[in-house]
Amino acid sequence: MPPAPTKDKGGIVIFGGYEMYEISFPTPDEMKKLKKFSTHFEFSDSEFIGEQFTILDDETIKLRTWARILAQRLRELNFSYIMASYYYQNGIPDEPYYDKTSNKYFPQFTENQHWSNKEGFEYYSEVFLFKSFSALDTIAHILSINYGIKWPKISFNKSIVDRLLEFNPEKFERLKGIIESGNFNKIRTHRHNATHNISPGQVDSGLFTDQNGMTISSTGRYTPVSERYRMMTSLKNDVFEVVDIVKQK
Repeated sequence: MPPAPTKDKGGIVIFGGYEMYEISFPTPDEMKKLKKFSTHFEFSDSEFIGEQFTILDDETIKLRTWARILAQRLRELNFSYIMASYYYQNGIPDEPYYDKTSNKYFPQFTENQHWSNKEGFEYYSEVFLFKSFSALDTIAHILSINYGIKWPKISFNKSIVDRLLEFNPEKFERLKGIIESGNFNKIRTHRHNATHNISPGQVDSGLFTDQNGMTISSTGRYTPVSERYRMMTSLKNDVFEVVDIVKQK
């Protein structure tokens, strides 16, 4: 269990002392059962190469490279989702995450395992987000080459989908539905915050500035594990649907 923060004689809060070996990992038998949480995929690099390219074209070489990278990122996506599922299923009682009476966060964390499960989930859920959006950006590179779309920075976003609709509205209308969905945009924000701000799995300071410039103090904000896991599952399904959509054959 992560020790509670302590204070030295100067009143400075001290963190640390949490050993990695206190976090449990699945046994080989448990890992076999966890495979049901992965999404099976199988494709050849040729499925992502447009018919306008020959085997000797530079574009073909680039597309084969991106297809290989895509497969690797999908495997990493699957693995991180499996591991996050393991810790999630083992129990993370974070609802409610705050108790007013005791003024305590995570009041139902009564066992060491609750803390280590959360530690494991937070790590692998963030890896999952990074790998998911890396896979989508890889797909953006594949689409850019196949359709001759040029951008200073290639990423999977609304701009590339809008351009693709000019080539094949029927084929790419499904991409528009995915990228404009509420879940997709919310979890993209989570990924951004996990990278650049405060992760949704951490309680923030509870301080924010209102429209009048006044600083307001409230309960720290936090997104429960169950909500994030639901969004992760939806994102995983979206990523593999995108893969099927962009295949050229």
